[in-house]
Amino acid sequence: MTFTILAVSPATGEHGFAQTTSTPLIGNWCTAIVHNKGVVTVQAAGDPRLLRLAVALMEQGNPPAKIIKDLDESDDCLGRQLAVIDVAGRSAVHTGPEAWETAGEIVGPDYVVTGNTLVGTNVLTAMARAFEESAGRDFADRLVASIEAGRDAGGQPDGQTSSQVRVANQTAESLNLRVDLHPEPVGHLRRLLDWYQPLRPYYDAYRLDPRTETFSLDHWEALAESGQPFFPADGGWTAADVEARTQLVLDLSKSDS
Repeated sequence: MTFTILAVSPATGEHGFAQTTSTPLIGNWCTAIVHNKGVVTVQAAGDPRLLRLAVALMEQGNPPAKIIKDLDESDDCLGRQLAVIDVAGRSAVHTGPEAWETAGEIVGPDYVVTGNTLVGTNVLTAMARAFEESAGRDFADRLVASIEAGRDAGGQPDGQTSSQVRVANQTAESLNLRVDLHPEPVGHLRRLLDWYQPLRPYYDAYRLDPRTETFSLDHWEALAESGQPFFPADGGWTAADVEARTQLVLDLSKSDS
């Protein structure tokens, strides 16, 4: 009941995933980043025990094909979907013959899209196309754009209820946003990402050195005084709102240097 993109960015060293499903709390079950190793998912009846095994196998340095083989042999994954991609871009996927229809996957350069209980395989095609055509954009933005395209292509027959996006760079996990219960979780996830994006460089810098100059309470007050409140109004911001706020944050950062 889920569609997911796993991907890596050789240019930036980032690796991560975005996914959405028709049940609540997708962030509890299916997919994990193994830092500086890759990304793994166990979906279509996700099982945290299998996910932990997949993580352990990746931590041990097993290649994606071996991880899939060992997972399948441990559980006879007739009804599950498994996917693995490592930071070198090598990937392996498995869709069991008893997975809920419509189910399948597309493997491309540095990404895998996989899904089940879809309105059709066009959902997967749209996800792959959106990721490929967004090359050059921010990595997290590309991941969310992929599941947005899947949603817009019809998604699942009963819609979606929860979603998440997670990204790690070579230093640490740099983004972890999730929507546990929402009538349109992919759209809400996009609003969260657009709100948080301007802050990511500050939090990344602070994580490396807490003494560094980062986004301060003075900046929060300046945003409010300028008519760009730190928290979005109900319904989120327009693209113009996000652009204006981002520029203000950049200007404030320059004025401090």
